Amino acid sequence: RQRALASRPRITPALRAVVDLCCAEPAFTGGMVERHAGVSRATAYRTVEGLERVGLLPTIEQLPRGWETDLGDDGQGLSAGERARLGLARALLDDAPVLLLDEPTAHLDADTAAVVHRVLREESAHRLVVAVTHRDALAAVADLQVRVADGRVGAPVAQAPAPNAMPPPTNSG
Repeated sequence: RQRALASRPRITPALRAVVDLCCAEPAFTGGMVERHAGVSRATAYRTVEGLERVGLLPTIEQLPRGWETDLGDDGQGLSAGERARLGLARALLDDAPVLLLDEPTAHLDADTAAVVHRVLREESAHRLVVAVTHRDALAAVADLQVRVADGRVGAPVAQAPAPNAMPPPTNSG
């Protein structure tokens, strides 16, 4: 655990002003849901809106103490996918011109990943969204792909995905 925390990138205030970083496994340093969701950086309305956009609001509301649930240092009480979506919701609160994501759909099922795909397309309308991924479904949402194989960076490939190229999430349950 210590090594994983030590290897996380250090973001300086100058870099934070232009780049929002969202890792597949966001760091939690103790505290309640409201802190990790970014309530201190934004209005409660914007925080709720961000959680709704990533489909996480019902989960937060069903936690034992709701917004006041202590997530501890490892996001206890949330699955890996829920922790990743909480990190994404937090990143959506900022207005940095670049959103950098590391495997944003790594721990998500297809329906939940489709929700995240739609959010990233919406975000790309007003800021640069860069996602590192191994998943073809997420790469297909991109306007431009750069593939890396065997340590070599390929030529950028432009594509024009349809705004609704991803299937809508199904209602299961």
